[in-house]
Amino acid sequence: MENSFGLHHRMITKLMTNAKLEILNARDTFIKSVLADVNRELLKLRNHKSQYLKILKKLILQAMYQVLEEKISLILISDDMECVDLMIPELSEIYLANTGMNIEINIDNSIKLPNQEIGGVMVTAKGRRLLVENTLVVRLLYLTQQAIPIICTGLFGPNPTRTYLRNK
Repeated sequence: MENSFGLHHRMITKLMTNAKLEILNARDTFIKSVLADVNRELLKLRNHKSQYLKILKKLILQAMYQVLEEKISLILISDDMECVDLMIPELSEIYLANTGMNIEINIDNSIKLPNQEIGGVMVTAKGRRLLVENTLVVRLLYLTQQAIPIICTGLFGPNPTRTYLRNK
């Protein structure tokens, strides 16, 4: 009798575990589809050149402030090189005004970001020993990691086991 009960209990536990895993997999698939939609919308941003260039300028400046060096190189998508080349004097002025440091900005023609990249920049200094990747994909991944609990709560409701999201 006891052996039969133990077998029955293990079967129920296994079924419950499998059901929970199916739910988690379905949630994960749905979240990935939402993020893929966001990725597609970001790709459309490249078609709005003026908006994209404003964002690109901010991404470059942000990476420059993280590096804080006097000589940097920019690694870009080949489509962005001409526009960024025209931005360099303005970027230098803004950097000087905010840091008090003169900066020499070069565009690295030996390496380019892949065309599949949505946009953004990699800033290198000290012979590529110092690297800051500030692309839209990296930013999306960073925001995703921070936003997944919020997205899950919005899509699936509050989870009582998530103590780190409870209001204190």
